Amino acid sequence: MFPQLPEEPAKTHALELMSRFDREGVDAVVYGGSADKASSADKASGAAPANAVMSPFAKKPDRPAAQMFGILTCSAPDGSEVVLKAFSGQYQSRWTVPGWVPPLLDEAEFARLTEESDRAIHVLTDEIEVLSKADDAQEDCSTLSRPAARIAELRAARKAASHKSMHDIFALYSVPVMAHIETAETREWTNPRNGKTYPRYETRPVIENRSIFGFYDESCKSSGSRKANGASEGMPPTGAGECCAPKLIGYALRHGLKPESLAEFYYSGDVRTAALKANGRQHKAFYPPCDEKCGPLLPAMLGLSVLYRDESIVVVNKPSGLLSVPGRGPDKQDCVVSRIKWLYSGLMHVEQPAVHRLDMETSGLLVLAFTGDAHRALNRQFEEGSVFKQYEAVLDGVPETVKNGVRKGTITLPFRLDPENRPHQIYDEVFGKTGITDWEFLRYEKGGRCRMLYTPRTGRTHQLRLHSADPHGFGTPIVGDALYGRQGPEGLESGRLLLHACHLEFTHPVTGERMTFHNSAPF
Repeated sequence: MFPQLPEEPAKTHALELMSRFDREGVDAVVYGGSADKASSADKASGAAPANAVMSPFAKKPDRPAAQMFGILTCSAPDGSEVVLKAFSGQYQSRWTVPGWVPPLLDEAEFARLTEESDRAIHVLTDEIEVLSKADDAQEDCSTLSRPAARIAELRAARKAASHKSMHDIFALYSVPVMAHIETAETREWTNPRNGKTYPRYETRPVIENRSIFGFYDESCKSSGSRKANGASEGMPPTGAGECCAPKLIGYALRHGLKPESLAEFYYSGDVRTAALKANGRQHKAFYPPCDEKCGPLLPAMLGLSVLYRDESIVVVNKPSGLLSVPGRGPDKQDCVVSRIKWLYSGLMHVEQPAVHRLDMETSGLLVLAFTGDAHRALNRQFEEGSVFKQYEAVLDGVPETVKNGVRKGTITLPFRLDPENRPHQIYDEVFGKTGITDWEFLRYEKGGRCRMLYTPRTGRTHQLRLHSADPHGFGTPIVGDALYGRQGPEGLESGRLLLHACHLEFTHPVTGERMTFHNSAPF
């Protein structure tokens, strides 16, 4: 996945930690170190040096550690920098080491559950081994012997027990997410140019704890088989929630810290294998968060899915139900702009970074600007029509044109705002402004519906929704369109409008490179 946070200055702290590993050894740094040897990361975090004695219950392996380590820099409410560090999973069978970020689960409850489940599984395994020896002694192999039948039952019971054990362990994970932005304070601001007074809102993120199961629903819908990655269907992948990134970001969110930068590196303490790749990873190399385990977690934890970011622009995948820009009133401040300004306050050099928008109910690709120059350059591209956009939509029926065998075409309609029914748009040949949309039939969908690809040439309000629903267009509304389609639950699909901005092309405002992004519809 694309790194959700910048790598610097966390990488600088990570390199310092790596140097300590080289000089003192990983164990000495993780478990020991006197106060005068504490790294700047230790001092900045305010944590005591990790000089606690290793638990006698920990199983120290024969070989040195070889795993991922991570550094997260954060800003505290008073503006000071806080530096956190973490290791992936357990370090030598220990979840918690003083001075290092703890896991997202309750360690004591994990120990109780695993001890209980391991005991039950071992009992089944022992019985299987005894019966297997007895079954091997059977001379008659023409029919299924009693031991063999019992072994099959025990193996099924062991498999079920292992599955339940994994489920119970995953149930211990509590994932903090940036659920929404709320208004903390409202104040008045007077524009010196015209003397008019406007409300200004001070906002803050609202953090909620959620179960880890919901993040992997899309990849775990079916059951009864095993996926290619080895994870059981209906379960998060093995190791989910144990990577450095979710541990670090989760700790920051729970303690009122704002994540600023993240760096993760792989370190092998075995000098014999340090120069070789292990599990596809290179000793002392830096890696972004993984797609499989961190991909579903981090965007939710940070409040947005970031597909690209540099010092000038950011491209995000807006979820359905979230505003693009702030609305009027304190209850409409949660939007893409507010979340971007919270997440990347250090990069933000404009008051209003949005250069285009999507309807609240529409999901998909948005580009925003961090600087005034980038904002002006992107605005110019939208005005000149050099930005290329495409949308996927599922229509609540099949238009007559498609039924008659036509597979692509163009819709041109004049329409305007209905002032008596805001924000509804209406067809108007006299006063309406022309909206032009190229369309292509993609495929039939279940329930007598069809999927379309829209390429708008103009950017009128509700253009695609109106071109779909109005009798002068397709006369077939988009599924879930409460404004132009069927009202009530029977017209909705998973509570959302089935319209997604799937493709976006523009010229980078600084480098001049043509940027292309594609994000498939989630429906």
